[in-house]
Amino acid sequence: MDAIPCVDGYPLQPGSPLADAHDALNWYLVCVDEDGWKTATRQVSALRDKSLKLRIWRALLDRLRWLRDNDPHSRNLSRLRDLTNAIEKWSLSVTDDDLRTLLRETADMAGTIAPYTPMPHLMAYVADRGLTPALADAVDDFAAKVRGTTYTINQMQWQLFWSRLDMLAWRNEWNDTDPKRCCTEQIRIDFRQMRGAEREHWRQLLHSIDGDQGPRPAPRWPRRANELVQELEAPAFSTRMNAWLGPLRRGTTVRLSRPGSHVLRALIWIAAPTRDPALMESIAGIRDVRFTPKTNGEKVVRAAAEGLGEGS
Repeated sequence: MDAIPCVDGYPLQPGSPLADAHDALNWYLVCVDEDGWKTATRQVSALRDKSLKLRIWRALLDRLRWLRDNDPHSRNLSRLRDLTNAIEKWSLSVTDDDLRTLLRETADMAGTIAPYTPMPHLMAYVADRGLTPALADAVDDFAAKVRGTTYTINQMQWQLFWSRLDMLAWRNEWNDTDPKRCCTEQIRIDFRQMRGAEREHWRQLLHSIDGDQGPRPAPRWPRRANELVQELEAPAFSTRMNAWLGPLRRGTTVRLSRPGSHVLRALIWIAAPTRDPALMESIAGIRDVRFTPKTNGEKVVRAAAEGLGEGS
């Protein structure tokens, strides 16, 4: 049977597993013409079938690729591209395989669509279930393909995008570690040696650090972090944290990477409210550590001072 042309010219193959998703995209494009893109986007986003919405995402990437290669000046290219912004906020049930496919297909569209769309779904999945070797490799490939490509994207989202990719690289348990590269590399080494319930509690705690915190943590994050600290129990938590923070003593010069700075600041935010004397002494020492590069250490030193009640 011959392909069925869609409203934008895309040739839909009979029996395509994404046929219903392409029908939804046809409807979306018609709705954009009749009611405007805001209404059309809102109605697609309101669909309750998560599996259908996931297929719509796959079909959307397929359509965008076809338009880029066959009709790059079509107004439907920009109309469909607008829908990618809405997908960031969709509630979806994705698998490891789904994410690897979506990362690969998004990277293949580098320069045509902004690469941020998969990130909220990827970060949520990893926070809940952790990375696998295959997914970690897919993230590395994705970062390599999109790096250096030019996009039209706001600066804040662009910074957030790379901060999150940095944090995913930090969480990767299968790449190399080097304590000379960053003081938080010891945390990565120690985590890889953990087992059982302790490992899972620390995984959830460390993987909750996304690199997108502002000068203060979001209100919900400290509450969840405190719950995880309680599950670890005070003595074990204090011993582990002192092993990581204790070496950061007054007058020392320490290398600190960008993702490491997010981790270290978050650990201070977690440790300071416990008022554990040994931890507070470690935090006090951090104020006078010489971090290199200095810009990565500034947020950490500020968090340490505020944790001691010296900042506002």
